[in-house]
Amino acid sequence: MPTDVQEAFGGRARLDVLIVSQPVEYGVAVCVRQQVEAAVAAGHDVVVAGPDSDEGPLAEGGGATGATHVALQLDRRPVPGDVSAVATLRRLARDRDVVHLHSSKAGAVGRAAIASLPRRARPAVVFTPHSWSWQVGGRLAGLYRVVERGLRDRCEAIVAVSEHEAAHGRAVLGARTDHMTVVPNGVDRDHFCPDGPVAPRDPTAPLIVCVGRLSRQKGQDVAIRALARVRVPDARLRLVGDEQPVGEAAHLRSLARSLGV
Repeated sequence: MPTDVQEAFGGRARLDVLIVSQPVEYGVAVCVRQQVEAAVAAGHDVVVAGPDSDEGPLAEGGGATGATHVALQLDRRPVPGDVSAVATLRRLARDRDVVHLHSSKAGAVGRAAIASLPRRARPAVVFTPHSWSWQVGGRLAGLYRVVERGLRDRCEAIVAVSEHEAAHGRAVLGARTDHMTVVPNGVDRDHFCPDGPVAPRDPTAPLIVCVGRLSRQKGQDVAIRALARVRVPDARLRLVGDEQPVGEAAHLRSLARSLGV
């Protein structure tokens, strides 16, 4: 543990940590799982709060890592149950050393809960949005901007996973974002390396590669539509990833056929 962090908590090497996540699958869940494993390995007491999941990176809240799991229902959109979630997180966060909130929903509910605690009982709060709420909020985007501005100062640190995400955040949250920092998601370079089987390709034809799960959120349909507008007849687009939800691969193939690419 870095010395400055130890000093912030009176020199203690063992911290009482609460990690909250709304997503229990895909990239956010993988990131949370790895963080939980690292915190447990470092000797901290870790509680993970989030929706129940029977499979995926956060099955049983990551309990296999040695952390304690607390079931906490969090829906992506605003729901009446958020009031209960605030009360639960208020209880869970009280007197802990650190709370790390993953996703915009956990960030909003968690910061609201902790802000209501007496100052002496408040933990240090870290918020990682993993994509800003207003970017996927649709008709509620305006409301999400207001909420994020209101909660901006209710944490010690905001962690963006890229410079692009940080720039979007600063544009909406305003000037007082000195507590925002960029910590890129890590890549296991032993697992994801250039050694191994190579997919066939025509070296004379331009090839565009898009890596990520096949889903509307990732925008492979945008890449396909763009390919149809490229004035290079032999240009190719290769999509690499599993489909989520099931049927997305068929949808993308159908789109490609309809556009003649």
